[in-house]
Amino acid sequence: MTQEVKYQIFISSTYNDLIDERNQVIKATWEIGHIPIGMEMFSAADARQWDIITKHIDDSDYFVVIIGNRYGSMEDNISFTEKEYDYAVAHGVPVLGFVISDEAMQKRSAIIQHDDVRKKHEAFIKKVKQKLVSDWVDAADLATKYLAALFKAFNSHPREGWVKASTAANPQTLTEVTRLSKENAELREKFNKFTNVSNTEEFEQIINRLHNNSVKFIIKFAGSGIPDEDVTIHYDKLFEFLAPQLLSEYSVKEIARSIADNYRYHSAMYRNPSQPIPLSEVQKVLGDLMVFGLLEPGKSKRTNQTWKTTDFGSRLYSYQRSKLLGLDRNNDDDETNTDI
Repeated sequence: MTQEVKYQIFISSTYNDLIDERNQVIKATWEIGHIPIGMEMFSAADARQWDIITKHIDDSDYFVVIIGNRYGSMEDNISFTEKEYDYAVAHGVPVLGFVISDEAMQKRSAIIQHDDVRKKHEAFIKKVKQKLVSDWVDAADLATKYLAALFKAFNSHPREGWVKASTAANPQTLTEVTRLSKENAELREKFNKFTNVSNTEEFEQIINRLHNNSVKFIIKFAGSGIPDEDVTIHYDKLFEFLAPQLLSEYSVKEIARSIADNYRYHSAMYRNPSQPIPLSEVQKVLGDLMVFGLLEPGKSKRTNQTWKTTDFGSRLYSYQRSKLLGLDRNNDDDETNTDI
């Protein structure tokens, strides 16, 4: 059976001013049976956006850069389009360049760019034109020239591409994959048994260290006849209380209020409802739990600093709860039935 190779093609450009052009190129790619990849697939809010983009460029067979009359948004004093182009060239991905013609640029609405940005734009065009490029006038013209250049690239720079697993694997290969999968599962099981024992010892050590540390909070209440409450809490119990809440990010004020609500012993009003416990004391404890690797600063863009449970903290909390619920299976295997 002939293997039908599909090529992945990364399409890089500015976006808002080239929506029609991008759509034409993406549509043309789908129509000839290949796979277009572009910024439409990425979330602008993703903190790991650049890592995801570079991975897709690495996985792509060809890189297409379309330049219009905008340089585009910048990061570290370079546009994302130029940054993607430089990465593709540096990693040996065949590049196809398409630059708007002078005539078409003059006909388009004027784009106001500061002198330094305009110079960067011109320098980028000059850089791309050091390789073979095509000028384009409009979206239809671009799509036509894109397909012509792409088919030439298929012949001059053939790439690995993608094929269906059913056509890529022969029976011998499938047998070997099955054997390796079974072996992998056996090794994974052995590894999990080993890490469970290691984690149990590590968790117990951390819980003991947490228990050996405590904090004394002073909860302040309104009214002259109501004394402040001193509450001493061991770190292991405090973490066990905070961990499930901090799976979502909480601010220091929210954490302080939650602790006060949980540990106070009567229903009097707080003297300062937004800060029933001094925030400096709460912040110190959060820092201590961060040292243990259990909490970390959140990534929320809220005004106030937030905190959340780490992956390791989540595992420790699960271990604590498993013991409490009688689900600690690590010791079950070692127990023998002595009943007669």
